[in-house]
Amino acid sequence: MFLKAISSVVWDDEKDLFPYGIVVDGCPFPDLCVFGYTSEQILDWYQAIDAEGRRRYGMLALMDLFILMPMYSLFLGTEIYLSFPNFLSYVPFLALLFDLIETLTHGYAVVMFPNQLPSKMW
Repeated sequence: MFLKAISSVVWDDEKDLFPYGIVVDGCPFPDLCVFGYTSEQILDWYQAIDAEGRRRYGMLALMDLFILMPMYSLFLGTEIYLSFPNFLSYVPFLALLFDLIETLTHGYAVVMFPNQLPSKMW
């Protein structure tokens, strides 16, 4: 929800960002899926949003990489450190690492789609 709220500030009209009204299993895009998603759901979503939607999602992923991730890690880490100065202040940076992996994976996938991505990278 935070990502959607921030993106509405960057884009004037939410319909420009989410023009298709496509929701796969209750998620307008993968970052908002609370209980995760399957590869079939992602494939359905990538096909449904077409090339323009994938381009827009790529722009959103860049915003997530360079604005949102550093911002939430720094602010949340600082807030936890000021409240509880112990190892808990490192939790937002661990979340950053996992969010970074997820966002980079989706960014790569939207650029490569519809080419088949390797099922095993190594």
